[in-house]
Amino acid sequence: MPAILIGYETPPRESDDYPAIELLARILSVGDSSRLAQKLLDTGKAIVADSVVFSNRGPSLFGVLLLPNMGVSIEEVEQVFYDELQLILDEGVPQEELDKAIAFIRSGKLLELETSFGLAESVQAANYFFGDPQAVFTEIERYEGVTSDDIQRVLAEYLAREDRHVINVVQS
Repeated sequence: MPAILIGYETPPRESDDYPAIELLARILSVGDSSRLAQKLLDTGKAIVADSVVFSNRGPSLFGVLLLPNMGVSIEEVEQVFYDELQLILDEGVPQEELDKAIAFIRSGKLLELETSFGLAESVQAANYFFGDPQAVFTEIERYEGVTSDDIQRVLAEYLAREDRHVINVVQS
């Protein structure tokens, strides 16, 4: 089955830009009402449309996976992704959509703290990424401060077309 993988180098998790980048990934592809779900999955153009941020202490990775449906070209689903990025650059993200993504992250962070294992993992990650185990309790504030302008800025800075790495998976 053909697929396309698109990757962009992004800043480390402790960077001030990281929360806006992670929120962008969520706005694009998390949930049935996400932008790529509406444009690619709901229309039947793709069977998978996902974006994710792999965080690191060094450069992180913003990754996109698109699997077109039968009869739809890789180029078509790829262009829909780029068109959606351009739309965000031109118009920004409505506050309601941004609030929904922030709430999703807040909910996930709180769920992680409900078990002793989750708390231990979260404290370890806070210490690893921020050098402070107490950061587990304040990291959500970094997301709550993100604006639509921040998302447009990081999109322009880190997800520029000339900075992308594209892998086309084709049948042999």
